Amino acid sequence: MSLLFNDEDYYNYNQKKSVRMGLVGPLALISTQGNEEFVGKINAELLRIRRQQVEEHPEILLSAPGFLRSDYQAAAKFVRFSSGEAKCTIGQTLRGHDVFIIADVLNHGATYKMRNFEVPMSPDEHLQDIKRAILAIGNKAARINIVMPYLYQSKQVLRRSRAALDCAQMLKELIKLNVHSIVTFEPHEPRIENAIPEIGLERIPSSYLLLRTLLEKESDLSVAKEDLAIISPDESAMKRGIFYSSILGIQMSTFYRQRDYTNGKNGVYPVAKYRFLGENLEGKSVLIVDDMILSGDTMLKTAYRLRKEQRVKDIYCLATFPIFTNGLKTYQEAYEQGVIKGVYSTNLIYRTPELLKQEWYHEADTTKFIASLIDCINHNASISNLVDQTASINELLRLRQNK
Repeated sequence: MSLLFNDEDYYNYNQKKSVRMGLVGPLALISTQGNEEFVGKINAELLRIRRQQVEEHPEILLSAPGFLRSDYQAAAKFVRFSSGEAKCTIGQTLRGHDVFIIADVLNHGATYKMRNFEVPMSPDEHLQDIKRAILAIGNKAARINIVMPYLYQSKQVLRRSRAALDCAQMLKELIKLNVHSIVTFEPHEPRIENAIPEIGLERIPSSYLLLRTLLEKESDLSVAKEDLAIISPDESAMKRGIFYSSILGIQMSTFYRQRDYTNGKNGVYPVAKYRFLGENLEGKSVLIVDDMILSGDTMLKTAYRLRKEQRVKDIYCLATFPIFTNGLKTYQEAYEQGVIKGVYSTNLIYRTPELLKQEWYHEADTTKFIASLIDCINHNASISNLVDQTASINELLRLRQNK
């Protein structure tokens, strides 16, 4: 009897071939407060993916209980009391399930009443709800996975003076609660996973989705090296800028901020000097890339300097998380003045209705990608093909050049 060796890439994820590695258990999704619409879209995409898999391999239904269901969302309920306290209840058994808790810790659109005041939920309250959901499951699930697109307190990764390292502590607490994996997008400091070396972080880039959306919207934008350049608004975004520059094969420049650390206020230190480092950009379009638009001041300051001193053509801002803590007025003014042509971001976090109405704002829909990611993890398959987006970007550029 001859043996047939199975040396092919059996561990890689493929939506159509599906069950090479086998399922961990029936899938269950839990949404924290305010994130229900986003999770509902992921649920719909998962249903589409699995219908396709069953059409290709109908035998899955015999070997995988609960593989194809009309709804993968678990009946989880978060209740807030007027005292500000809260609880989570699960309305169905999750014993043996592969649970994914999907949480937007920046969702201030979720509110509750405390002592007759309408209170927006803070990141701390969202984190507590994640823990409540884990405790409500009661260690009965096969695995618990956290999908936290914006990593809680991910900017607080360096200790200056007597400061708490909240992000590292949060990660350790989740591991103690037997969380199996933590999926996040573009953490501000990727090395934060050193806090949990036993499992690490599943760090997912958004570069392909952002570039695809940009090129779909801006049909006349040339990606040739003589027409386009990458700008890092500060030194902390250099690695991200280098990736975009390398994959696109174009020039990269940056701005250097020298801060006055003797004169801080509310944790913010004023910029003493702000200098451009790079070659002449006159006549080129530029992409200012960063992981987030927090207040947005740095990105706008960069845009104004480029417009005035470098005389660039068009300016596009690309950032994974559109937070906009200082509102939209300054960006609207910059758009009306012709300083920026557009802002490109994602739907990974809550966006205000006002932001979604702006003609200068465009976003990449990540729900299809996250559904594929969850399906892959549920199959215990390698996520390398989803994390390494180089091939997808190269194919995107090839199609663009052949148009």
